[in-house]
Amino acid sequence: MKPITESTRLFLEQYYPQVKVNKHKVTIIEPYRMEIPSTLFPLRNKPTMSIYSYVNTQQINNDPIAEKAFNENTYKMGFCYTNTEKMLESFNRYELSEYESYVGWIIINGIPLHHAWLVYKNIHVLDPSITLVDEIIRERKYQSAQEMREQIVELERTFETKPNADYQTFGQAAPFVLYIGSVCSPDNGRQIFNEMIQQFPKHPSYQGQGMNPQGMSTVQQMYYSK
Repeated sequence: MKPITESTRLFLEQYYPQVKVNKHKVTIIEPYRMEIPSTLFPLRNKPTMSIYSYVNTQQINNDPIAEKAFNENTYKMGFCYTNTEKMLESFNRYELSEYESYVGWIIINGIPLHHAWLVYKNIHVLDPSITLVDEIIRERKYQSAQEMREQIVELERTFETKPNADYQTFGQAAPFVLYIGSVCSPDNGRQIFNEMIQQFPKHPSYQGQGMNPQGMSTVQQMYYSK
């Protein structure tokens, strides 16, 4: 595992006290003990394992080619492996350099979820899955989970008319998301997820999430049913 910076260490202490990092793994002690990597939380290419957060990433500015490559695609909610493949194809087509696809886990609301994203120049996270919608939802109060889900779907449809870089993660990781992953192709990531769910059909990260057999959450199912 790559060493974490002092700023990342302090960030974890303040905002993710349940996350403990050593040379070989990340341990999450609440709401239950989880270890990355492990059989339950797999990760390939362990020597490249890295943590990306709000404090060790930067927004992309003054890079019109990267912005064009990111904006030209239509990304789909719940399809992180396919979205990352699209970003790789675009960055390759525009002959950009210093980019790699990562597969691993994002910690959001205390729960690690399997995920794929792009890292550019080792300081930029590109992730169409985490958007301004997530930030808006976190700032509001709702009477029920269903009301919140309906608001997410409505906001997603409103924002999807805007350029991707205006509302999706384009360089700096959101402060409420922690990325733990390693260099890995999106297709291998897809395979890892499918094998994991087959081996652990009651995986703790996905129990109670309303996930269907294809791995789609209740919100994602609502989004595509309309």
